[in-house]
Amino acid sequence: MMVALNFAAMFLAQTAFAARTRSSTSGPETLLIFVAVAGVMAVLVLIGFYLDKVRSEKIDAFAHSIGCTYRRKPTQADTSLPDGCHIANLGHGKIVSNVLEATQTPELAFTLFDYEYTVGYGRSSTTYRQTVSRMQSSLLHLPAFLLFPETMFTRLGDEIKGRKDIDFSDSPAFSDAFALRGDDESAVRALFSMKLRQALEATPKLTIEGNGDHLFIFRAAHRLKPEEFSAAIEQDKKILALFFEAQQGSGAAG
Repeated sequence: MMVALNFAAMFLAQTAFAARTRSSTSGPETLLIFVAVAGVMAVLVLIGFYLDKVRSEKIDAFAHSIGCTYRRKPTQADTSLPDGCHIANLGHGKIVSNVLEATQTPELAFTLFDYEYTVGYGRSSTTYRQTVSRMQSSLLHLPAFLLFPETMFTRLGDEIKGRKDIDFSDSPAFSDAFALRGDDESAVRALFSMKLRQALEATPKLTIEGNGDHLFIFRAAHRLKPEEFSAAIEQDKKILALFFEAQQGSGAAG
């Protein structure tokens, strides 16, 4: 919904710019166009605020139903939640919000949060919003890796920049669905066991990033709907368990 609102706002702004530069438009007519555009944009902004408020209230209700801590506005500590994930280094206008502490134990800190950032400026800018799962555990000992959906643009970009995608000849479906990168290729290959690869084939739209005691899971540019939180938490816990098992088999846990 917010993407649609942003698109509409951009369209209206471009319309206003075109009207301002049209020499055949008289002064009063131009003023009326600006007033109309400003009014519509104000309505769009108010709708966006209202929808975000309703969404936050539903997430809050879900958090209370399962006995979890929830914060619509982040604390100072919450602003560092994206650290360790590559999207923390992208763009500007970075905002953390809707922080849900799904699990907080000595062994595991599992937190979901909304994160947005903007790439570019002005009319050429794009804002990306997603709900990120962040899992931190002293039991995790992961080699640094980044797994994300494979696309034609990914392949072309890799060819141009010379970046290497880690493929598995015995898992063509996995390698076709995902791009996998990591500095220590042998360690990453050892971690991504056949069982882990086969399980992840069922989640081709996920981005998963690991490093040391951290694991991040999200769908790029996708904020979870309140009704999706429960299923997402269960799915991400299962994926975490798969990585625990895989690292045991790879010897990374030592």
